[in-house]
Amino acid sequence: MFCYRCGAENDAGARFCTTCGQPLGRLPDADAERSVLPGSYGSPGVGESPAPSTTDDGSSAEPVHRRGPAGAVVAIVVAALAVVALVVALAVVAVRRGGEQPGGQSAVPEETEPGADASPSDDEGEGASDEARRSTSRTLDQSAVDAIVDGYSTTDVAVSVITQDGLRSYSSRNAERRYVAAGLYLPVYLAYTDTNAGRPSDSAGQMLRSMDNEAANALIDDIGGLDGLNSWLADHRYAHTSFGRVFGDVAASQEGRENYTSSDDAARMLAEAIDDGAYLLMNHDIATEGVDVPQGATVHAHRGAGIQDAYNYFVVIGNGEDAVGVAVITEHLGREQAAALTSDILDAVWTTMLDAR
Repeated sequence: MFCYRCGAENDAGARFCTTCGQPLGRLPDADAERSVLPGSYGSPGVGESPAPSTTDDGSSAEPVHRRGPAGAVVAIVVAALAVVALVVALAVVAVRRGGEQPGGQSAVPEETEPGADASPSDDEGEGASDEARRSTSRTLDQSAVDAIVDGYSTTDVAVSVITQDGLRSYSSRNAERRYVAAGLYLPVYLAYTDTNAGRPSDSAGQMLRSMDNEAANALIDDIGGLDGLNSWLADHRYAHTSFGRVFGDVAASQEGRENYTSSDDAARMLAEAIDDGAYLLMNHDIATEGVDVPQGATVHAHRGAGIQDAYNYFVVIGNGEDAVGVAVITEHLGREQAAALTSDILDAVWTTMLDAR
């Protein structure tokens, strides 16, 4: 066995060099350590523990752990990875904090990055976008239609628009005000059919087809007279509608006993008539009175006139698939102005809610 320090030859199994006293079986310095590969003689192998050595006085000593080049490289790489991981973690925290608004809401970028797909995700599906488009066309622009209505009068006009499923699409400033209910036969029809569990009636059909006063009054008698009709209206939350006279009783009107409704109440009744299918019997030809019906639209309507200078239109406009109820109530406006206002409202409804669908 040769000494690693002085090169002197020693007996096999000798623990110390007989020339310089160097303990044998361990590397004396870094240069000698670099000459020995892990697992070779004098260096522990992978997975092994270094053998203990003894000191010069013969006592046992723990081996000295030295890092070779490979160990140094590993240590450097591990340290570098730790630094990178720390930097990444700090960056993630910064991004998360920067992307939150007070209250924990995520900030929304002002613009989509160039080339990014701004279309709805697959999770939303075409159905979601179709519903979104449908929702935007189920209501009228409040300010735009207000401008139309107020252009005729801010006091003597009330307009309400409602979808067939009861969504209030538009209500003017006076939509809850009570006006003379000239031409409004729907409360009688609805009260009668509800009271009689939908039992068909020749009088009900006759009343809706031709706005027949005698048929309407016969139905009122069947439901308990005006008291029965008004009780039904109250029970069904038509708070702005009441009947003080039967149809055609001009004398009662002059005495102050009148029938009243609001455009909101009348629109709700139109929605019920659409749901029931009864609106198909409302066949008064409003085009003959100067109302312009949008091209491609179908209309079913009633009209009331004469009593207390009222001129009213109750219309269902449709496109063959969907239908919308329109109540236009006026006083002191006259026939021509009432017809012109109704034309403008029907055009807005058709253009915004029906024609594009």
